[in-house]
Amino acid sequence: MNIPRVLVPLTILLCITVVAQEAAKPTPPMNPYARLTAAKSVYMKSAGGSEIPFNVITTSMEGWGRYVIVDSADKADLILEVTSPGESGGGVTVSSSTKPGNAGRPEQSTSTSREISPSGGPVKVVVYDAKSKASLWSGMEQAKSSMRQKTREDNLVQAAEKVFAKFHDRIEPPPPAQ
Repeated sequence: MNIPRVLVPLTILLCITVVAQEAAKPTPPMNPYARLTAAKSVYMKSAGGSEIPFNVITTSMEGWGRYVIVDSADKADLILEVTSPGESGGGVTVSSSTKPGNAGRPEQSTSTSREISPSGGPVKVVVYDAKSKASLWSGMEQAKSSMRQKTREDNLVQAAEKVFAKFHDRIEPPPPAQ
């Protein structure tokens, strides 16, 4: 059988075109869960507030071992951003002043104020895709407020542990209870 010489190059060209079209097809975007589970590295970012929740969540990530923590967002697959209430302490302020009163006698006044909202607020975690900056997961846990510094710190630790557990359980769900 004698194949015309024109058909061989045409067949090769056609095969190359088909292969190139298959390679050029865009891959469909991954859903958030698939992206979270496929990721290998994470960059930890504090977005403000107390350092306590950031440190608790960073330590928990290190202990989990699922992701490698990297020192730059450029090297990461994911960015985990932690926001928490500030460390402003509550307390009592007392001020006293003297001003001239009636009949030239000085009049003294004293005022007392108390800050009632010491560090109660949410601990928030948002996980972004490092390349597209798309939000893949977010969670929040309300930290209880307290007038005592030690109790405020303990409440921030508890809130950070709870929000981390939510993230952990999203990636690796616990076995069903029997």
